[in-house]
Amino acid sequence: MDKDKKDKVIEFNKNAKKSRTNAKIIDKNTQKGNHAKKENIVNTEKKENEKNNVSINNTKGKMSKRNKKILIISSISIIALVMVTLIVIYLANENAREFMDKYLFRKNISEENAEIIEIENENNTSIIGNSKNIGILTNNTLKQYNVNAKEESEINIEINNPIYDYADRYLAIGQKNDSKAYLIKDSKIVWEKELEGKISKISVNKNGYTSIVLTGTAYKTVIELYDTEGNRLTKIYLSKTIAVDTSISNDNKYLAFAEISTSSTNTKTNVKILSIDKAKEENLDAIVYTYEVPDSALATNVNYIDNGKLVCMFDNSIQVIENNTPNTIIDLKDDKNISFAGIDLSDSAFKATEESSGLFSANTKVEITNVNNQKKNVYTVKGVAKSVKTYGNVIALNLGTEIEFIDTNGWLIKRYNSSSEVKDIILGDGIAGIIYKDKVELISL
Repeated sequence: MDKDKKDKVIEFNKNAKKSRTNAKIIDKNTQKGNHAKKENIVNTEKKENEKNNVSINNTKGKMSKRNKKILIISSISIIALVMVTLIVIYLANENAREFMDKYLFRKNISEENAEIIEIENENNTSIIGNSKNIGILTNNTLKQYNVNAKEESEINIEINNPIYDYADRYLAIGQKNDSKAYLIKDSKIVWEKELEGKISKISVNKNGYTSIVLTGTAYKTVIELYDTEGNRLTKIYLSKTIAVDTSISNDNKYLAFAEISTSSTNTKTNVKILSIDKAKEENLDAIVYTYEVPDSALATNVNYIDNGKLVCMFDNSIQVIENNTPNTIIDLKDDKNISFAGIDLSDSAFKATEESSGLFSANTKVEITNVNNQKKNVYTVKGVAKSVKTYGNVIALNLGTEIEFIDTNGWLIKRYNSSSEVKDIILGDGIAGIIYKDKVELISL
């Protein structure tokens, strides 16, 4: 082979080799590019999937929150509907109300639910109310018990025939038809007095101001007024009338008393209001208001309520004196079936009447009147009430072996069932004493 041909062959081989090398490089680059494209596609798909997952999760979260709100609103609506339905049924249906009181609200209680204080000598024992405690007075010793029948205090007082009144933390107690008197705050004696005359009535307000009605002196009646520390603020002499009741306003500004004058021809009742500040200064004009009661009505008791209104009970009506103006809120003269009435409540007065419910049965209807707005609430109990006791906003109806405790809105608080006849009831703040011959059972109200 000549030299030119040989050089051309060598050149051709070089070019062929170079072409193969370039082809490999291109192929590698192509593979890299394809791989990069695949990775980009995969990454793009991943990102889209992630976005889709986030979007799905957000949608699920929003739906979950919305569902929760719907569930909560639905639950509240159902509960409200059930409550409204129960209230309507409770108000409208007497049998349903009795069923719910007994089984749903657990208002029925019995001797098993009570705490017991044993009485050793019935004839020598007096049961004394005192706000949150019940006192047992025996042999000149007053023991006070809480609602759990735990003894809270023991106080020695020279009293065995008590007459008393209590309000808030104060107990004013005296020897009936004798001269000894005490003021007790919680478990301590604040003051004691030996008075001139015989105690026929005693009254205390929530601040410890005490009024005492005395007989057996040169006058028909003497009224003495003391402040919380036992300082005598005034002394009222009644030469021609008998004071039947007194009440002190809770702002300590006024003393009200009802007096009756008797003669051979007629009986006259007056209700008088005395300014305590003027009386302390021995002002002759201390009597700031006199109500001459018409129609020969007889006063039985008077009671100041918290807002300064004076509630007066007569044998024919219950009246309220406000701004020196009397107003009748309960008529007692036209209904011959009235068995009980009273004004010793925080803001109400009541009357209880017997109503026939069958040939040999009767019910007791209690009509409660709010002193402030004259709104009336009615509660009817099956059976005839043998006695009624009141304190604060509670009225206790003694039916013999059953006691119904109701509030001044006409709702049942508790129904107490006993296996034996109840002798008496005493009330305090959130406590009631059920009195028998040989024991006192204490329950929480």
